[in-house]
Amino acid sequence: MKLKKCISIIWLYYLSIIASLQLHGQTAQPNLSDILRDSKTTNSYVLVVFFVSPSECLKCNIMFEHIQFLLSRKYKNKIRTAVFVECDRIVELNLFKKGNPNYDYYQMDSKYIRTLFNASKDAKVIILNDKGGKLLSVSNEDFYKKIELVMRSFLEKISN
Repeated sequence: MKLKKCISIIWLYYLSIIASLQLHGQTAQPNLSDILRDSKTTNSYVLVVFFVSPSECLKCNIMFEHIQFLLSRKYKNKIRTAVFVECDRIVELNLFKKGNPNYDYYQMDSKYIRTLFNASKDAKVIILNDKGGKLLSVSNEDFYKKIELVMRSFLEKISN
């Protein structure tokens, strides 16, 4: 019995090393046009970028869906979503994809992505137009405390 347990531990360790090597083998960072293209955006679309952790809580997932719902009133079927998962391994990203299939584009989060979108370190949601221009950035604090007000204000602003 101890031998089986030892072998399984060694196997898990081996798999984690392989996953880590695969992750570090990826050196090319996506640029904004790749992200817009990969998330299927075309003219007059809006791209909603979410920064999430692999174990995002149910409340957060409901809030993400609510943001998409509020935007769908203005943009109908012209909303695309990209999610950047704050993880270090491909395995975590794949598990997140499996449990959250409702996004158009998935990527591991990196500091490069935040600088690409000119977002703060605590940004939770960013909304971009089809040209990559930032329409709105929502911080962690605003996301958890007053997302409804932020989104209504944003929608009123773009309606004018």
